[in-house]
Amino acid sequence: MRLIPFCEDHVVEILDAALDDEHHRPAPEFGAWVKALVVEDMAFTGLDDAGRVIGAGGVIPIWEGVGDAWFLGSARVTANRIAVARAMRGVFRQIARDHGLRRIQGAMRSDWPQLGRWARFLGMRHEGSMPRYGADGADYERWAWTDRSRDNSKER
Repeated sequence: MRLIPFCEDHVVEILDAALDDEHHRPAPEFGAWVKALVVEDMAFTGLDDAGRVIGAGGVIPIWEGVGDAWFLGSARVTANRIAVARAMRGVFRQIARDHGLRRIQGAMRSDWPQLGRWARFLGMRHEGSMPRYGADGADYERWAWTDRSRDNSKER
């Protein structure tokens, strides 16, 4: 998998094609804030060997030292899940180092239990449930990586 800087067209390609799980297609409101995802050196797209988009992800700064993680995967994620997970873990850690982040948090749907395993692999810890958080009223879980996380202490 090859990583390149993220641009809006990559999300269009993902949303126009099959997602990693059609049940979890973003709410229509998602398209209204795609521009906010384009943060220089903090957003990336993964391509397969044929140059097709596997997924896009990154971190949106909230305030100094804190960012909100996001990821949108195409149907190609399943065939590339190990490469995607390793790339995400490495990129999030690099973003944290390069931008002085002490915390990267993310909201993940409660009805998609695989996301919890993925979050743990990324070094995140579960912080709690967020009932009716989603744009569509779905329940979400808050996960976060911090520079104090025991899982990340080996990096320093």
